Amino acid sequence: MLDPNLHLRSATLSDVSRITSLVVPRVSHDGFHDYFFPHQDRYPHDFARWWRRYYRDLILRPYWNTLLVEDSKGGIQGLAVWGYAPKIMGLGDAEDVPEPRGVNIAKDSCVYSWIDKVQDIFHPNRCTDPTALLEWRKTVSDMNKRLWSGKDRIHWYCPEFFTFEEEQEKNPLASVLLGWGPEQSKVDDVSTFVLTLTSLGELYEGLGYTVVDEVECGPSRCIAMKCEE
Repeated sequence: MLDPNLHLRSATLSDVSRITSLVVPRVSHDGFHDYFFPHQDRYPHDFARWWRRYYRDLILRPYWNTLLVEDSKGGIQGLAVWGYAPKIMGLGDAEDVPEPRGVNIAKDSCVYSWIDKVQDIFHPNRCTDPTALLEWRKTVSDMNKRLWSGKDRIHWYCPEFFTFEEEQEKNPLASVLLGWGPEQSKVDDVSTFVLTLTSLGELYEGLGYTVVDEVECGPSRCIAMKCEE
């Protein structure tokens, strides 16, 4: 149960700057993202710009729901990103998938995509390793093909989870942010998956998730987990 001084809501564009300011310190030199952003210290503004664009796009992109836990003073205490697959892929083979129930998915990021393409021509991001990012996308894509078929083809999926005031492993907000997916999955009668670092496996297991796949990219290993409730 959520503390009465806290509330859960979907993020909007007005939250992007605050989200970025909270996330960047958590991902900088965390032992995972260093592989993808080897030049983050040399180009800190590019590093922040990458994350700002990332969360802006997630907030605008159809079939994604970026959830925030906010305190009574408006401070963001935690964040989780949930996507409805295979709609999030934007593929034609998802036309037969029913719409999720009770979730606002009528969004569009096309305008920003054109602005980004122009910006990247004149100001390419210098903090990333494009090869490593492509490797990660292929790794996750291959995992998706292994897992997301049959009855699990339609599902809610969480690739991002952060809390900002306490350690993630012990934070009670996890049950709220990571519990949203299973609850919505019951409404839609679909499966629930998460992708996380192996170090957070016990946290997810305590919430009813079971490891179903493991992938390696660079120096890190991640696990896909399915909610078995």
